[in-house]
Amino acid sequence: MTISIIYPPGGAETIITSDQAVRGGKLIDLKATVDAAVKECPGVKRVFVAQRTGNKVSQTDLDIPLEAVSIISTRIDVNR
Repeated sequence: MTISIIYPPGGAETIITSDQAVRGGKLIDLKATVDAAVKECPGVKRVFVAQRTGNKVSQTDLDIPLEAVSIISTRIDVNR
């Protein structure tokens, strides 16, 4: 099953994924799966990507490193 099959009409603008997963000792390229699905889901505007394995994976203009967002959010004073 791909993400595009379960993607609802008028669905999400944001996807959160990781670069890869490890299952049964094998690497699964989650990011490549998301990239393929996003091509069929024009409403997606951003893809947050967490570094699980740290291996190089494909990148698109929609990608935002999740770790960078975490660093920025910790610097914001929420008590203002």
